[in-house]
Amino acid sequence: MHASGRGPALESRPRPPSLPFEKAVITITRTKRPREVSAACGRIGGLTTAAMTIDSRQLTEAARQARYQKYLDQVPAEITDPDERTRRADLLRRADMIRMSQKAAKARKLKAEAARLEAEAAEVADDSVPAA
Repeated sequence: MHASGRGPALESRPRPPSLPFEKAVITITRTKRPREVSAACGRIGGLTTAAMTIDSRQLTEAARQARYQKYLDQVPAEITDPDERTRRADLLRRADMIRMSQKAAKARKLKAEAARLEAEAAEVADDSVPAA
């Protein structure tokens, strides 16, 4: 926070000598928003966008096409039949989905294990504190 109590603190640093025409760089330092605030802002924006869009699929159409193009680009160039290229791209997409599913399952397992260990540690800490 700036000394006046208004706005973020500004910090001035000298520029490297390679850029003599600029005397200083001003950096704005901001504090990070809590995760809950960011999540709420994201939800508000998403819900507002969904409410204003007639066809919700149009919001993600470009992303879906780009993602599918990624799979088509991975199909070997020697395969020229369009139907076969589509079939192979679908196989690559399915393999990618399974890979992401496995990764998500591993993350959930690690998160559950961390929560279990944290609860266990808290229980041990509570047991070790003598009653007053």
